[in-house]
Amino acid sequence: MIGRAVTVQTFGGGWSKPVQAIESWMPGELLVIRNDKSTDLAPWGELATNSAKYRGVAGIVIDGAVRDWDD
Repeated sequence: MIGRAVTVQTFGGGWSKPVQAIESWMPGELLVIRNDKSTDLAPWGELATNSAKYRGVAGIVIDGAVRDWDD
């Protein structure tokens, strides 16, 4: 995966910052999320994945939990 990294820090599984990042992404960029102070609350799930795919995101790296894994 190669692209310009867009970094995001969330707190306690908050999803608003990743959503804001999705809205500002350009095709080929990748997202790096740090979920601060929580390893069991997920800031990322199926809807975020589908939005990222639609926008042409190159990849996502998350330090934290992810929900809707099967989707």
